[in-house]
Amino acid sequence: MTLVEKIFNCFKNNESFSLQEAYEHNLDKPQETVRARIYEKIGVKFERVAKGVYRTIDCEEEQCVLIEGDGRDLSMIEDNSIDCILTDHPWLDMKSNKGGTRAFALYDCFRYTLEDFKEKARVLKDGCFLVEVLPAENENNYEYLYQIKQYAKEAGFVYYSKVPWKKGNFVSNTGRKAKNTQDIMIFSKGKARNMRIDILSVMPEMLESPLHCSILQRAQDKGLVEIHVHNLRDWSLRKHKKVDDYPFSGEAGMVMQIEPVHRCIEHLMSERHYDEVIFTSPDGDILDQPMANSLSLAENIIILCGHYKGVDYRIREHLITKEISIGNYVLTGGELPAAVIADSIVRLIPGAIGDEQSALNDSFQDNLLEAPVYTRPADYNGWKVPEILLSGNQAKIEEWKMQQALERTKRLRPDLLKD
Repeated sequence: MTLVEKIFNCFKNNESFSLQEAYEHNLDKPQETVRARIYEKIGVKFERVAKGVYRTIDCEEEQCVLIEGDGRDLSMIEDNSIDCILTDHPWLDMKSNKGGTRAFALYDCFRYTLEDFKEKARVLKDGCFLVEVLPAENENNYEYLYQIKQYAKEAGFVYYSKVPWKKGNFVSNTGRKAKNTQDIMIFSKGKARNMRIDILSVMPEMLESPLHCSILQRAQDKGLVEIHVHNLRDWSLRKHKKVDDYPFSGEAGMVMQIEPVHRCIEHLMSERHYDEVIFTSPDGDILDQPMANSLSLAENIIILCGHYKGVDYRIREHLITKEISIGNYVLTGGELPAAVIADSIVRLIPGAIGDEQSALNDSFQDNLLEAPVYTRPADYNGWKVPEILLSGNQAKIEEWKMQQALERTKRLRPDLLKD
């Protein structure tokens, strides 16, 4: 596994991740630094090359850079030489528990500019990732957050995905109690790696329509994703290509056999590495937006569609890495859930939809429902569009959208705010 893959495994292997284990193994490290929370966890060493700028050492094949505080001088780094950049953004915290102000993000020296993003684009290799770590304390700094997205876009980055980081509650050496989450905004320089999804099914015809229209078809036509459906009957050695048999326990119903599933998965894995082998199951983790965000960072995924009474449990014990349900109800098979999972992932890939920002602003991003949307005419039968949306002040519009999203979520889905 490469260094970059190790770093991104911190983000992509779980829809949200805890760093308690990292703290336990690094008790002598300050917990409030990105270095302690990420690099020390995966055993990477790095050195300070400029104020607030750190570069990995002892790893000639791959180079990663961490920028924190008011670090921004990348002049000593060659063009297109870095595999990953992480930026630890300063807090916008108006008052610390010890008095005074921690509102670093209000000071110009801590506010990253378009030129800073252009410098990041200069040193980062094509197709590689820029990771922006945004503290929850900045959640009301709408103008700055909007500027970050705009600067990244103008510098040639595309908004790739967003992952919540559940870092737990602790009191840092400032006496300040940390909030529970940070937003990890991930951008790619140009086109990132393509995705491949392999779906294993005993009823592949159920997938023909949903996988070959709208966004999923366009993404495949653009070469952003490959989706391959495999008929498990093709991997059966039995007469008539049967893939099921009676359960040993004697109850009614049929069970999918292990042999055709194992033979198919083994063949696929002999050709490439897979980030996840997913089983669609009613007792799996419920699919939600953070999980879709996380899976969109994967390169290769296998989805096994459940069917009949279930699958031989040894498949789940030895071959499956993740089990996913799309709700608390029972369907004929796992084909429709597989299509839902594929759609929720693929639409997040940059280029899959017309505006990369649109997918990242959908309902359930940040555990919030989407704000109301309007279009022309601005006045219809006396029903008017809110004046703020016609003002042209984008920062104020972003603030209004966040307030509306929060209000709607409190009213309609208060369960989303419990985390």
